[in-house]
Amino acid sequence: MGHNGNQHSWLDEVELKDLIDLNLLQKFQDDFANSFGIASITLDKDGNALTNGSNLTDFCMKYTHGSKLGEKRCLECDLKGLNESIRTGEAVTYDCHAGLVDFAAPIIVNGKHLGGIYGGQITNNELDEEKIRQLARELDINEDQYVAASKKVHVISKKELKIAAEVLHTVGNTLVQIGVKQYLFKKMFETLKENVEQASSLIDNLASSSVEISTNQQQLNNEVKKVENFSSEILNISESIKQIANETNMLGLNAAIEAARAGSAGAGFGIVADQIRKLSLKSKETANGIANVNLSIKESVDSSVQMSNGTLSLTEQQAASLEEVSANLEELKELSQNLNTL
Repeated sequence: MGHNGNQHSWLDEVELKDLIDLNLLQKFQDDFANSFGIASITLDKDGNALTNGSNLTDFCMKYTHGSKLGEKRCLECDLKGLNESIRTGEAVTYDCHAGLVDFAAPIIVNGKHLGGIYGGQITNNELDEEKIRQLARELDINEDQYVAASKKVHVISKKELKIAAEVLHTVGNTLVQIGVKQYLFKKMFETLKENVEQASSLIDNLASSSVEISTNQQQLNNEVKKVENFSSEILNISESIKQIANETNMLGLNAAIEAARAGSAGAGFGIVADQIRKLSLKSKETANGIANVNLSIKESVDSSVQMSNGTLSLTEQQAASLEEVSANLEELKELSQNLNTL
């Protein structure tokens, strides 16, 4: 797999908290919210808070969200704003059921929504007290306390809130992109380190295999030399057999002559016959020697075949290791090129 594919794979399971310095984001979020007079908080894709809320209003958090019905209506409004921000990939502002204006600034990496910065809790105009009291009754909230909290809500134009949301969107995504680079660099470094270790191990194995191949080859050469020696012995034995055969024929002839001269009682025939028996025994011993040599040849040849197979196997392993080293080196090359682009 190429490293562009690896980068996509590495980012498939990444979470927003893995890509951003939450302490830095918290400080920026606090300072920005206080400067603009808006509320803000950073959530992951599942709605879990990654930062503490900044400049949150009691009107929203203590009273409206404190009501079960109010909480339900707030979630419906926030969901609409969230979906619109994900659809457009941009910061959006939207009206809240309680008369306030909120925003959603999505954080999207590699086409995947990881969370965002949300907030607002402002109004474009002074809130109508009678509407607030009516809403308090609907949500079963203390009217006077709700009205008092509504008067503390900052009045900001939609244009100003939109600008604030876009700034948060830009800064948040910029911080995350920096985090993506750092995250990918870390993953590449880990892969680079792993590949170097694998390459080192393969090289060690290759060195060990080379020594073993050299040893096996030497043993193979020795076995072949034995076969050559056995062949020489066979030749010598063959010559010996020929000589014995010649001598046996000659003695047989002499025995026949002696028998003809002396008749069946001839003493010389007995002597010749005895020599023939001795030669026969020697021929038998020679035949046994040939059998033994042949057995040794078979064993030597079998050993040579095993050595050859062993050498072949090691050679194949070495070739496979070389291919793996080559692949790892190519991966290291691609990693280096990718690291240069970070």
